[in-house]
Amino acid sequence: MDAAVDTRSLTDLIAEAVDAASDPKDREIAEQVVAELDEDHLRSLAQEALVHTVRSYLRGLRPPQATALTRSTRWDAVKRDVRSGQLDLNRLEVDTGFARKPLFDCNVDDLTSASDNHLRFAMANEVFAEQYAQLADLLLSRDDARTVRDLPEPLIRKIFDA
Repeated sequence: MDAAVDTRSLTDLIAEAVDAASDPKDREIAEQVVAELDEDHLRSLAQEALVHTVRSYLRGLRPPQATALTRSTRWDAVKRDVRSGQLDLNRLEVDTGFARKPLFDCNVDDLTSASDNHLRFAMANEVFAEQYAQLADLLLSRDDARTVRDLPEPLIRKIFDA
């Protein structure tokens, strides 16, 4: 890897590869970025990805009661820790949409990507919520339907295609 690559972030390399591609495909962009990285950088990226895979695997080995906290319950715990001054910022991770990173390792690109990623999910959830509400209204309006299965398929498709 040359000195110019050292000064650019992984996000910069991805952006440059996407900008240069006429029809960007994820695997092709990844191949191009990998070609620009030296062995140490590749090993570091692989290790970071592997840590997350191992963490997920270990999480799956835990008994169900050990992982029973819902996402909202965890956030309630975070809010409680913030109020009490006990929040350990060193343990907070940020999902950038590309990777999970410790909060203290995030730069502007990471935080912007994380914000954009969460907004996309929020908008998608809003759309899903509206679709489910429309289905519920449709079920309520039809005496012959108790479940979505009982509804005419074209009406269901119309809700999801809108």
